Amino acid sequence: MNMMDINTLVEKLEEIKAKGYIRTLRRGDTGVGHTLEQELGLIENNISLPDLGVAELKAARRNTSSMLTLFTKEPFSDKGRKRDRYLLETFAYDSDKEDRIKELYTTISALDYNAQGFKLEVTNREIRLVHKYVPLDVYWTAELLQKTFEDKIPALVYVYADHMGEDADEQFHYTEARLLKGFDFKGFMEAVRDGYIKIDLRMHMKNNGRPRNHGTAFRILRNHLPICFKEQKILIKP
Repeated sequence: MNMMDINTLVEKLEEIKAKGYIRTLRRGDTGVGHTLEQELGLIENNISLPDLGVAELKAARRNTSSMLTLFTKEPFSDKGRKRDRYLLETFAYDSDKEDRIKELYTTISALDYNAQGFKLEVTNREIRLVHKYVPLDVYWTAELLQKTFEDKIPALVYVYADHMGEDADEQFHYTEARLLKGFDFKGFMEAVRDGYIKIDLRMHMKNNGRPRNHGTAFRILRNHLPICFKEQKILIKP
């Protein structure tokens, strides 16, 4: 675990900001977070902050339209342990990859049915996965989602970076940081209902017929992340 108090964290972030643009240490989408972790001397992407517990560290390119994974959580289902097999056998499409027969990788929101016929229905008590043509009993309860979020992200240090260049030549200037805390379940559910939070099914059927599930991910449009928290404190001003 990476131990530091909030004042030390702010000092380190100010030092990193003063460096200006820093060349990425990893290609691709995760480069912005990995490079910041290395600059902070972190072994993993969380920090133990006194009075807050463990704070997740996230970094993002400013003005990005990409999504951030909040957590992964499998739903309840009347199929029990056979849920993944049922979804694959019923909805998966043929795969051209050598290690699998079929796959089901799809992003689902509450706004409309997607290309595979899936949609989310949101009430005050649960989120349900529904299909346009096939009856489903697949859902997440409010209690499950709240516990999962609070266990995963009791607090969040969110750092914004200006960026330039591409691939291995990309550079980041970490210019702003905020501390988010106090899970706002009402805001979370509203974000799902409004389409700012979506879920990704990520599974395939292996050649031997066994299902392989990479985890059902709840993902949010990065600019809407604060809606999930009751408190927000600016650590580093832009």
